[in-house]
Amino acid sequence: MGAAGARPERHEHSAARIAHALQTHGQYVARVDRVPHQRLVDVQWRAYSAARLLGIRVDVDTSTRGDDPFVTVTVSPRRQDRIGA
Repeated sequence: MGAAGARPERHEHSAARIAHALQTHGQYVARVDRVPHQRLVDVQWRAYSAARLLGIRVDVDTSTRGDDPFVTVTVSPRRQDRIGA
């Protein structure tokens, strides 16, 4: 990301990339444009695809701040499905 207020770089939120982040960092966090809404739906779908690749279930949480044009998406393994547990 760049300077404060700069738009996040577009980057592919692939199922493989999400799965890798879950394995190495325990979660995946991304900022996604609020509009069009389909972008958020696509990231959520890829998060569930990543979970299937890993044989786990995930929680996908979203949060927003005021009039920020982005949604923060956090993908985490469900407590009972922690990787390596």
